[in-house]
Amino acid sequence: MADQAIFLIQSGKQTVLHPEPYEKEDLLQQLLARHPDVLAGGTTEGGEAKRLLLVKREMGIPTHEGGTSTFSLDHLFLDDQGVPVVVEVKRSSNKEIRRKVVGQMLDYAANATRYWPIPDLRSSLDTLQAEEGESDMTGDDAIKEFIGPEGEVDEFWKSVESNLRSGRIRMIFVADELPDELVRIIEFLNEQMNPAEVLGVEVPQYLGGNDVQVLVPRLVGATKAAVDVKNPAAGDYWTRERFVEVSAERTGEEVATLFDRLFDQVETHHGRLSWGRGQSPGVSGWFSLDNKLRPVWNATTGPGGPASHPTLYFYFEELQTRVPHRLVEAMRFLEQIRQFRPGLDRARRVGFTGPGSFPSLRLDQLVTAKEDVDTLFAAIDSVIDQPEVADG
Repeated sequence: MADQAIFLIQSGKQTVLHPEPYEKEDLLQQLLARHPDVLAGGTTEGGEAKRLLLVKREMGIPTHEGGTSTFSLDHLFLDDQGVPVVVEVKRSSNKEIRRKVVGQMLDYAANATRYWPIPDLRSSLDTLQAEEGESDMTGDDAIKEFIGPEGEVDEFWKSVESNLRSGRIRMIFVADELPDELVRIIEFLNEQMNPAEVLGVEVPQYLGGNDVQVLVPRLVGATKAAVDVKNPAAGDYWTRERFVEVSAERTGEEVATLFDRLFDQVETHHGRLSWGRGQSPGVSGWFSLDNKLRPVWNATTGPGGPASHPTLYFYFEELQTRVPHRLVEAMRFLEQIRQFRPGLDRARRVGFTGPGSFPSLRLDQLVTAKEDVDTLFAAIDSVIDQPEVADG
């Protein structure tokens, strides 16, 4: 930590603040939980500050679908675009800060993006609001206050889910001082990874008399190379034309044609497409269920690269709640798709709610069998409201 003092002038009176290490790691963690704006500085996406909402400290992460927590993340925040922000905190004196913490963070990100169920995140936010005890505010109330009166709470959570499944998260390493070796790793990872962001924030504290404490955060990792490699259109909502174009580039013409057919089905049934605005294209298909438009499926092209795959999952909990009798019929179709059976079995075992209720269907595998593609569309048709046919 630099030895240079800070001179605070208030009403003409000078207070000299000296850099002091944190006595315990937990003190820095508490500060970040109470004052998330310390971390809400510029990001790789254009440098605009993103407001943060704390979901939970010590957030558990499972390592398989429907599993119990194996890892424990220091903090989980959400930004105002529904991007999950995972934070790991270490003091500079902690020897793990150099290499071990990088492996931990990548473990957290790899498993969280695949196995975190949105109902668990919502429940964690509910619990946090209850523990604060200052009001009767629920987690959804906190989200409504966070996104403003124009926002829709369910839409926001669907953005969170879309961002998670497409790998659009922000990983932040926090310390009072980041060693040069870790800074180089952060910069390298952030320049190579897309749509995920990897950043570091140094948060040295300066203390003076009369309980004066000043935090001076410094962002690292947002290099020009990292900014250039990220999608410059991040933050804009995707459109059908751009979605299909990117899908063709990343996943091939067959998958792009499948997406076109999915979009046509939504339009034919007077539904709507809810576009994400993550760096990886994401979209939800909404149809009439019990005479009201509700989400039926969510799909993404994936961020690209050999380990990325286009996927689709159903909102089984929504279908179970709104049209349980139709869900039974849809399952008869979906069980005919061999690759989907294990995930469907898990979803059924948990009653189509919570962990395990969002099995993904690999669309690049689906298109290799025309009968499976037709079965998927038959399943969607079986759960949505159908227009009444006039007699005679």
